Amino acid sequence: MLTLASIHKGGKWIEGASKRHIDVVNPATEEVIARVAAGTSEDVDAAVKAAREAFDKLGYALFPFNHSILSVHYRGWSATSGKERASYLRAIAEKVKQHKEELARLESMDNGKPLKESLWDIGDVASCFEYCKFITVIKF
Repeated sequence: MLTLASIHKGGKWIEGASKRHIDVVNPATEEVIARVAAGTSEDVDAAVKAAREAFDKLGYALFPFNHSILSVHYRGWSATSGKERASYLRAIAEKVKQHKEELARLESMDNGKPLKESLWDIGDVASCFEYCKFITVIKF
């Protein structure tokens, strides 16, 4: 069983304000498949503040992905060019495609839908990032 005892906020894994956890249940089997930190409104407020700072400022961020961390140096999202943004979105799309099978299995376990549908959904996630990378370079 997967346990995520922390909340990812502002590039760091921290304990949630409530210090409580929620069981994640596979609706098809009623098996507890994970325990996750229970976020609160305080956690949401802090995450929004951290996101705003990341948008505005220079920094370094760590993003959780597939039991590993993708590290990114950034100037602040608002200061990056469309070309730079596209490169980040392309990298995310590639990671999603590389881990499509695993992500689809997790999605099916989390919500009980057929694996075939989850595979389509995860492919759609990658397509959305691919599409967005093109929008970042359009001048309006």
